[in-house]
Amino acid sequence: MNKKKIRLLTTGGTIASMPGGQGLEPHRSDVMELALEQLRTLPPEQKAKVEFLCNECCWFGCTDRRRCYENVSRRNLGELCPEHRCTAPGAAEGYRFSKAMRNPGFIGVEDIRSTYLPMGFSQFKIEGRGLGSALVLEFLLYYLTKPEHQLQVREEIYLDNMLDLF
Repeated sequence: MNKKKIRLLTTGGTIASMPGGQGLEPHRSDVMELALEQLRTLPPEQKAKVEFLCNECCWFGCTDRRRCYENVSRRNLGELCPEHRCTAPGAAEGYRFSKAMRNPGFIGVEDIRSTYLPMGFSQFKIEGRGLGSALVLEFLLYYLTKPEHQLQVREEIYLDNMLDLF
């Protein structure tokens, strides 16, 4: 059985009822670490509400992730709010997709195809959509383009000047 750790950001309280009346209670800033076995037992209506953050780069042990994630979301919506300064190990390096891929919570294409979709999950979110067009292109190539076509798509975008690199 896959022992990959899963983190869910919750809005507080119990997020799902487990068989036998056992609930999943949030802890540490509402960030949940759940085993795949627990996720598998969620009823379809709860699975439809679960959204997986696939390429999270944040340090996996971060206790401030929820506040950071909410801050980024608010800023992306155009809300005026103080900027959150991450103090997690490695935060000063900024976002690196290669670093995200080494994160124990990283969900890759094969994970989505072979594990999450067969379990009935269908909501997957890509972090860093505002980081710049070159990084976004790499996310899209990785998640939405067959590996054998990635180079050709990348060349077409670069050579057609569709990508604003600077």
